Amino acid sequence: MQLEPNLSLDQVKDLLAAKTAPRVTEQSIKSRIQNVSYMVVDTTTVCFIEMVNGFRFMGTSTPASAENFDAQIGERYAYDSAFRQIWTHEGYLLREALHLLKGPEPAPITSEADAVAAANQNAAAQG
Repeated sequence: MQLEPNLSLDQVKDLLAAKTAPRVTEQSIKSRIQNVSYMVVDTTTVCFIEMVNGFRFMGTSTPASAENFDAQIGERYAYDSAFRQIWTHEGYLLREALHLLKGPEPAPITSEADAVAAANQNAAAQG
């Protein structure tokens, strides 16, 4: 049973570098970060990433054993935990922007009158 994908993260990054369609990148996310702050409570490290629009993402890290606590390691894992969440949000925003660039979608046709109106609009646009 295969547990991990065949491609490494570095291989994926190399393949993505050749893509030209709009996409979210690590750099595009980092350019939208306004502030990063950390807080430690006992052995839990909390990272807050604040975006330029004021929205905040929170990530946490806690070692399984208190003896393994290290503030720098906790910051790295907590930051990565918060940063991973941003991908989905930024992906949604990009997808929405691309959708809006296509223009408004036609109203659904729910009656014969709607069908006649749509046909008249199409004829006027072509004519």
